[in-house]
Amino acid sequence: LVLVSAIVYSSVLTSMTGQTLGKQVAGVIILEPDGHILPLRAALIRSLMAVVSALPFGLGFLWAIWDSEGRTW
Repeated sequence: LVLVSAIVYSSVLTSMTGQTLGKQVAGVIILEPDGHILPLRAALIRSLMAVVSALPFGLGFLWAIWDSEGRTW
């Protein structure tokens, strides 16, 4: 229930404003490459992939070390 709530929270706020409350404090905004705010579907996929990236001991996030563009899964 907590995991589902976190995914919904992150997806809905990111699709509405491009930021969650924590991102607002840090001054971070999530945008598409063309500069638009993510649609709900893209924000949901992004949130789900964060969970997938964390599962194998955080390898999906560490991937940025080896990726030439610094991208994670």
